[in-house]
Amino acid sequence: MKMNKTETKASLRVSLVVCALLIADSLIVAAVARFAIGMAAVGMVFASIAVGAFLGLCAAWYIRRSVGHPLDQAAEVEAAHERVKIFFDAMPFPCRLWSSDYRVIDCNDEAVKLFGLKDKAEMLERYAELYPEYQPDGQRSDDKMKAILEKAFTKGKLVYEWVHMTPAGVLIPVESILVRVRYGDEFVLACYTRDLSEYKEMMSEIQRGSNLLSVVNDSANILLQSESDEFELDLHRCMGMIGKAVSADRVCMWKNHRTDGKLYCDLVYDWPGGTGSLIDSSVAVNVSYDDNTPGWEEILSKGNCINTSASLLSAAEQEQLKAHGVKSLFVAPVFVRGEFWGYVGFDDYQNEKVLSDNEASTLRSGSLLIANALLRNEMTMNLQTAAAELELALTAARNANQAKSDFLARMSHEMRTPLNAIIGLSDLAIGVEDLNEESLANLEKINNAGLTLLGTVNDILDISKIEAGRFDLIPMEYDTPSLINDIVSQNIIRIGEKPIEFALNISGELPARLYGDEIRIKQVLNNLLSNAFKYTKEGRVDFVISCLKDGGDIWITAAVKDTGIGIRPEDQAGLFGAYSQVDTAANRDIEGTGLGLQITRRLAEMMDGHVTMESEYGRGSTFMVSFRQGYVSDAVIGPDTARTLMDFRYTDYKRRSNLRFTRISLPYAKVLVVDDVATNLDVAKGLMKPYRMQIDCVTSGQDAIDAIRREDPRYNAVFMDHMMPGMDGIEATQRIREIGTDYARSIPVIALTANAIVGNEEMFLEKGFQAFIPKPVEIPRLDEVIRHWVRDSEQERIYLEEHKDSGGYDQRVGTDRRRGADRRGSNAGPAGLNIDKGVERFGGVEEYYEILRSYAKNTPSILEEIEEVTLESLEDYTVAVHGIKGAAKAISADAFADMAEAMEAAAKAGDFGYVKENNVIFLEAAWKLLWRIDEMLLMIFPGE
Repeated sequence: MKMNKTETKASLRVSLVVCALLIADSLIVAAVARFAIGMAAVGMVFASIAVGAFLGLCAAWYIRRSVGHPLDQAAEVEAAHERVKIFFDAMPFPCRLWSSDYRVIDCNDEAVKLFGLKDKAEMLERYAELYPEYQPDGQRSDDKMKAILEKAFTKGKLVYEWVHMTPAGVLIPVESILVRVRYGDEFVLACYTRDLSEYKEMMSEIQRGSNLLSVVNDSANILLQSESDEFELDLHRCMGMIGKAVSADRVCMWKNHRTDGKLYCDLVYDWPGGTGSLIDSSVAVNVSYDDNTPGWEEILSKGNCINTSASLLSAAEQEQLKAHGVKSLFVAPVFVRGEFWGYVGFDDYQNEKVLSDNEASTLRSGSLLIANALLRNEMTMNLQTAAAELELALTAARNANQAKSDFLARMSHEMRTPLNAIIGLSDLAIGVEDLNEESLANLEKINNAGLTLLGTVNDILDISKIEAGRFDLIPMEYDTPSLINDIVSQNIIRIGEKPIEFALNISGELPARLYGDEIRIKQVLNNLLSNAFKYTKEGRVDFVISCLKDGGDIWITAAVKDTGIGIRPEDQAGLFGAYSQVDTAANRDIEGTGLGLQITRRLAEMMDGHVTMESEYGRGSTFMVSFRQGYVSDAVIGPDTARTLMDFRYTDYKRRSNLRFTRISLPYAKVLVVDDVATNLDVAKGLMKPYRMQIDCVTSGQDAIDAIRREDPRYNAVFMDHMMPGMDGIEATQRIREIGTDYARSIPVIALTANAIVGNEEMFLEKGFQAFIPKPVEIPRLDEVIRHWVRDSEQERIYLEEHKDSGGYDQRVGTDRRRGADRRGSNAGPAGLNIDKGVERFGGVEEYYEILRSYAKNTPSILEEIEEVTLESLEDYTVAVHGIKGAAKAISADAFADMAEAMEAAAKAGDFGYVKENNVIFLEAAWKLLWRIDEMLLMIFPGE
């Protein structure tokens, strides 16, 4: 059956529409599925699938009918056209047809509903009015739509987003799909549209939630890093950030308090950021939960939030919020240690709204953050206030303690001046010949009383320094047997006429040398031993010393056990307290201030140690002290030295050892000694004279540099002092190395210095020195260095070869050749000068007296230089006193050397007040020592 043109045209039109629907079917399914995943719109995916499937079935049915019944094709086409029109109108998506001249020529009912129009005719007539003048990207809607249609006609398919506008002005975001299809003899565009309003709103909510969460995190970082002095600004800033993120006009914090059993809240902090957000202060204090916000206490105390418009609340609540102009609010409770502390509110003065669940959850976290930050700052401020109050109290206590220390220092100064006269004059008087026994006994009592009183003054001054924090240890390397011998020698005389057996017990495994504050160790052990002898009338005193190596340190443990009167149990707890003496009734005849054990405990603690005590009243006591010392070497004192110490024969043993000490002869050797103190140069020459070397001396580092640069003569070694004015020994050594010659780079430089405070042997070795000899110089140590660094086997061979026929040389040189010297009284000396020790050090009486001559000759000029000390000259004063200290130790004036060491330490620490206060006493002691040395030398060498 043939169809006429009208039927053919209708059939083609229906076919085109069906094809367009089939194409659109697949596009819609894909597009809707893609966007349904993002928007999660309920039923959209299922609807699109159902519509597509239904249209496909209809199209298939229509084709099958057309092919299967050719005689009824015209009627069927017309029927199909009607059915397609029904399907088109029933489609749940807005659909439109665009002609090639960019006109909407048809639409379905969904398109009419989308814009709220009355029928299709109005839709077709007013379509150009159904979008705003400009799209969101800024393009004019007319221009952009024309470009989209042109592109769709060219490509055949196009997906795009658009913003429509209803006649009422409501904007509608949509996504549309354009499909090009043949319509008769031309092409048209079938347009299918999906309303994105819900999707956009959902995405906007997600974005707002994300932004809010980001703001809360940023606020947390700001508040966690905020300092107390900037916290107010940071808190205000963070509250504003969170408030703006939820479009709040005000953020406020309320704190609870109870009065007469009722719960109230006060506004403690707020951020007024929006229009009309000024608060009425009269309604921000003592706000009653029962009267002003009924129901809030129950809701908030259970941990729930309030998220509502003001219009939905009770009259009482509206009345309270009306005073602030609030239209909607969000309230989050705050809990501190499980108690309902208060709440944070977010108020909106412009709109009635309810926050989403996501926003509410994030905002609650932000509220807790703000509250906790404020609480943390309050605690910090309280701690700072408490710390400031404690600091004031501590300052007051320090000032009081300082005043006490200053008083004690002044008193000790006032007492030391006459004591020096008492002790010194009594010493001189005791040495006068032809004194009757009664006068001699009285003078000895005066001298002993003066020494006792001086010890008391020293104890008081020491404890005042400790309490003032100005007491420092001065570590240096020392000889362990000498230390033990000195302690025993100083205390064994305390036995006097008492029937006391004294036993010393030590091991030969004790280190021969240690590194620590020798003076303070003596003080600690002397305190324990002197107490044992003072409080023991008869019986036995045991002194036991042992050691234990601990890594790079040595732990020394000393125990003093006596059979004295013991200590009552009730007195033992306060035994180590200051300014106390236990059992004063029983001990009223025993000298002492009660400071010794307090000082002992503090000194032991400064050396990382401790003191313990066990006592049985009436039967005796045991005191044990442990302290840490520095390791020097693996050398030990050995069993022989231990035995001589325990037999109290160490002094004689050491003297005999030194006198038997054999020195090698090095007449070919030349050494340079560098020291700014002339006496120290003479001491060095005296100690080295037995080696028969050529000894040249210079008094400055620059002179030493010049001598090495000249290489005339070429020295075997340089003995370099450390502390010198202008250029110290370390700098001089470094500049010698920088001369650049092989000789300057390789010549041995030995540190010969009393400065063991600044550094130990390792420090000098790192600075370019080959060895280190501390002052006062010990002969074995000096001999070891000379044998290792000065002796030259090749030079020695050449010298012996050249002098093999000379018959040797006279061993007696210098003072050994002295004739006519009066040796009477050579073992006697002024107080404070240990002649026996000096003779031991220099290997003979004549050698020692020669050193004393040098000291008496060269020291006065140095003392004159330091008579006036100023803050500006403190550094020069330090160097000068350092030299005086070294020289005093060399001549065995140990007490005066200790005084010089204390002055040097104070000057180094910048304690000008101490130096100024004690310099006069120091100078008096120095001149007195010089006067005594002159008197002694005049007696021994009359007429010289």
